[in-house]
Amino acid sequence: MIDSNAGRYDAPWDYTPGGLFTAKGETHRFPAPVHLRIDRVREERAYAQRELAASNRRTARRIGAVAVAVLVLLAALGTVYLTGIDSGAGTFTQLWALEGAVVLAVVAFVGVLRHSSTSHSRLAARARLYDVRLTELHQQVQRERAHRGTAQPA
Repeated sequence: MIDSNAGRYDAPWDYTPGGLFTAKGETHRFPAPVHLRIDRVREERAYAQRELAASNRRTARRIGAVAVAVLVLLAALGTVYLTGIDSGAGTFTQLWALEGAVVLAVVAFVGVLRHSSTSHSRLAARARLYDVRLTELHQQVQRERAHRGTAQPA
């Protein structure tokens, strides 16, 4: 009957939390598409595509914020280097603190990029599962119509 393994199971990553500032009831569960009717698969596919678009917007904002932080810290570090370094111990401590902050900001930037990549891949895969299942259901309906057409005498 069905040739693919698209969405034949529910997994822990099938739950999308509503977010930090949203109600717990807004958590969405992506059901396995194999158990759904065609209208429900369409609805879940639309939801997955909306979540993917929203995830892309959130990611763009986060990446922008961390990139601005990195640039500001690099500009501050450049300013310290250009104005010259005094021989005082406080200046070296500030320099080390500023360099440490730059390193932490770059590590945070890489972390945001990796997290967004993983999140995007997971949501895109979920949307593809619903696309595959929708195609399967359409093919199944066409086969049933063709079978009913040949089975009934004219």
